[in-house]
Amino acid sequence: MLNLEKTTIIFGKNTTKVTQKYIQSIVGMRSAMTYKRYIGLPSVVGRDRSKSFQEILDNIRLRISNHSVKMLTQAGMEIFIEAVVQAFPTNIMSVFKLLNSLLKSINSVIQNFWWWQQEKENKIHWVSWKLMGKAKSVGGIGFRDLECFNKSMFAKQCWRLIQEPDSLVANKLDILWKQAPVGGFVMGVMSIYGKWLGHSAPSKVFSPIKKLDCEATMANLIKPNSKQWKFDLVQEIFEQREANIILKTPINTMNSRDIIIL
Repeated sequence: MLNLEKTTIIFGKNTTKVTQKYIQSIVGMRSAMTYKRYIGLPSVVGRDRSKSFQEILDNIRLRISNHSVKMLTQAGMEIFIEAVVQAFPTNIMSVFKLLNSLLKSINSVIQNFWWWQQEKENKIHWVSWKLMGKAKSVGGIGFRDLECFNKSMFAKQCWRLIQEPDSLVANKLDILWKQAPVGGFVMGVMSIYGKWLGHSAPSKVFSPIKKLDCEATMANLIKPNSKQWKFDLVQEIFEQREANIILKTPINTMNSRDIIIL
């Protein structure tokens, strides 16, 4: 069931106005702009992610440029940076991997604010940002490393999926696992002859497979109970290089049934 009041359609640039109105009249939904936000998050993120998240940097600059903030003491500035500025993108960073260039820009704005550096000024930063990010017990101030914080937020989400495999999100993601560029999870229903090796060369199996038929899937290579590769079978029917790649590929260990999404 969909709540039509909260559901919108996003059309591509090549969709004519006539076609858009026709589709809207059928489904009864409103159209939305490409970068419209929902609960503070962009609803669509394209290849150029800088446009989607530029607002984060703009809002941080706006908060720092506030006149009342400029009257803070050094201790007040520390609290403001930790509790307001660095906490501002937490919600977005728990869902999206922000560009390193954006995180560096945010760090640069915070550094300039800490050292009272205005625009077009070139003041000396007496302590490196890396040292300021260390704990106070070892001589730092304790400012966050935003890149590491972003990764830790993703790790937190992954840990929840592992600890709660029966949750709604885990069940939905389980049917969408595909071979990722770096160590993804193999789907049992994928064809052995598909592009699933995770390498540009080879990206698919080229070995002449004699022991399995042309409709063989990944499930034929996996032990159903232990969720491990059938080592002897893989070594026997694949060439050595392909066999090594296959045996190093992680397997989805969740118990829910795999489904191919067309």
